[in-house]
Amino acid sequence: MVITISPSGRDSKFNDLATLKIRHKRGTIDTPNRIVNKHDHSAKDAIGANIPLTRISKSFIIQENIDPEILGNILTKNGYLNQMLIKTKTWADKVGNKDALVLLYPNLTKDAVKELDTSEKRKKFVRFFSNLALEMDIESIMMPVVNSFSEIKSAVNLEKLQIIPVIDLPQSTEEFTKKYDECKLEASEDIPILAFKFAPYPRANI
Repeated sequence: MVITISPSGRDSKFNDLATLKIRHKRGTIDTPNRIVNKHDHSAKDAIGANIPLTRISKSFIIQENIDPEILGNILTKNGYLNQMLIKTKTWADKVGNKDALVLLYPNLTKDAVKELDTSEKRKKFVRFFSNLALEMDIESIMMPVVNSFSEIKSAVNLEKLQIIPVIDLPQSTEEFTKKYDECKLEASEDIPILAFKFAPYPRANI
């Protein structure tokens, strides 16, 4: 089962905000919902608190920041998938709720985006993280929109996964509009969520 979303009425606790029900193969999430990330766990560990962060939010995102060096390993190094799997599974094991929705997001740095300058490289990058998601039993993967969304979507669909496109918010409104319109045009029932990357924070000191 992949992610599906349906209207769920309005919630008086949140100023009559319209709510949604997000269903996935492990359970159901009611919005509004804040996704827990690795920085939340790091902050929790720093104060030594035994706080089950995913008990309430029921969702967790594993963000891997991909710079040119890591990208080079992904594209050329044999056995690197197993190295990355050990790392991501370590974070997945920290999720305090077995029914939580776990999302995988390979976040490309600006320099790494420049390195994905051919269709072959982009497809190899998508295939790597699609295989990683399958190994982790994740049915939906967040994927940055690099160059052509249709190219990325096709590569993900080949692995029988559901894609959640992530659009960077660049300084150019024209560039953003082009990517947004392409995602909207290509969107169908198998694309439940469209995500936006507001600002990178790989060096956050939390």
